[in-house]
Amino acid sequence: MITIGHGAGFGIIRRNDLKKVLLSAGEKSNILGDQAFVSFQKEVLAVEEDLSTVLGFIVNNLKTNTIPIKRPTLSDYLSGNKSNLIRDEFMSIINDHIETQPLINYLTSFQFADIIETEFQMARKTYGYTYPEGIPIDMMLQVNCYMQTFENGYALRKVVKYLCGTNIGFPKYGIEYKQVFSGIATDPLVKIPSLFEIIKGAFIYRQSRELQRPYGDHDGITISLNSLTSYNDIFNQLNNLSLLFQQDFDALLGEKKLCCYVYDTRERGRFAETEVMSISDTFTFLDLRNFLIDFQKNINSVNSPRLKTAIGNLINASGETNIGTPHSTFDIESPLYPQSFGIFFPRRTRNLSSKDETTYDNLLAYYFKGEFSGCQYWDNFLEKYLNKKIKLHNIC
Repeated sequence: MITIGHGAGFGIIRRNDLKKVLLSAGEKSNILGDQAFVSFQKEVLAVEEDLSTVLGFIVNNLKTNTIPIKRPTLSDYLSGNKSNLIRDEFMSIINDHIETQPLINYLTSFQFADIIETEFQMARKTYGYTYPEGIPIDMMLQVNCYMQTFENGYALRKVVKYLCGTNIGFPKYGIEYKQVFSGIATDPLVKIPSLFEIIKGAFIYRQSRELQRPYGDHDGITISLNSLTSYNDIFNQLNNLSLLFQQDFDALLGEKKLCCYVYDTRERGRFAETEVMSISDTFTFLDLRNFLIDFQKNINSVNSPRLKTAIGNLINASGETNIGTPHSTFDIESPLYPQSFGIFFPRRTRNLSSKDETTYDNLLAYYFKGEFSGCQYWDNFLEKYLNKKIKLHNIC
């Protein structure tokens, strides 16, 4: 199964940001010229149509959803403007679309998993389909940002065996789907690790083409393959560590409190690329294994066997979820190199605009009300760590 759209680490979102994307390209259009700008607009619309098609299918065709939705196609966007598509006319179309178009705002990973489980249960009951180990999907490739996360993988563990995705932003150029499907057609019984190599090749192909474009997406990328079979065990281990973090938050370990070791690792270590938080950090998912390895080094000299054992066990278990070698533009020593999976852990240190601060607060509120939060102690620790009333920058 392949998902396409915007990802948030713990679900799939359909952000109404097409207007913002195009407006931000305004300055670029002066450099590129009108023809290139028109080409850019068409590229954005083509992607928009893909997202509309996928989410429209989810709502209109799956029996567990009852919200009807009709989305315009690319031809709808361009009708009447094919011969002379200029910026003002184009923006008028976009403005009308944004004003009138109903949207699916969010589909959490747990909701998505429930849809899949329900549909396959009906298929099993109606057509007698059976699935090895009771799990219907061998691999899910998520062409969405921030989806190689523990929050997402844990939610999907009952319906997906292997999750392929990124724990950072997904590049706008995507992957070469023809290459992926050709590989599957050549060998319909292809093993999952071999299929992952095909996907990486399709990724690298698009990446190499993008690097040749002067205004292409040249940001860093990662893609990895994780087995979800051990996520229940990891869930329990993470709960155990989270309880230790929460209960011993103010406990003195050697010369510093436990919370200060966490603060130093998160805010002052290699994860803190800037002195203050930027809006891009709002959606930060850290690679858990990378974080724990750094934290383990920071507490190396203190006497806390219970904490060290919990960290060591989780480092080992999280690392074993990786299948094969990830594709990454980051060096293996980088905190962004995927050693395990992402986990939601935004920074405390930030200096955002009022608008971005509101976005950040809304995201936190949504996250902490989610189903994952209801059954996972990591969120309790995170709420305490991010509490504005606790002045960790002064304490630590």
